[in-house]
Amino acid sequence: MGEVVKREFDERWNAYRDPRTKKQFPEEVLRSEPRMSVVEVTTVPDLRALSGAQYAGYCRSTSHGNAYARSLNDADAYWRELESRLRAAQTSENLEVDFKRFLMLLKKAN
Repeated sequence: MGEVVKREFDERWNAYRDPRTKKQFPEEVLRSEPRMSVVEVTTVPDLRALSGAQYAGYCRSTSHGNAYARSLNDADAYWRELESRLRAAQTSENLEVDFKRFLMLLKKAN
């Protein structure tokens, strides 16, 4: 299913993404902030088992997926077709998706 989503980004969604979300968020954003310095970063996994339908629903909820869909004449048909492609690409009952969290300790620059 990852290849299906990668293709959507490459062919459709990237044009609708906020440039800030193309960074390794939030770490790159915070590291580029001159008033702060990053002291420590911890990544906490948040693994979820999603079906093709659930993953399509998640994609639909993103700002870039939603913005792309608004550009279409029949957004519902697009989401049904994406769900179908995700389901066809499933190699097991569910896909493990990591919605990892970042914990950062920052220090205010002098």
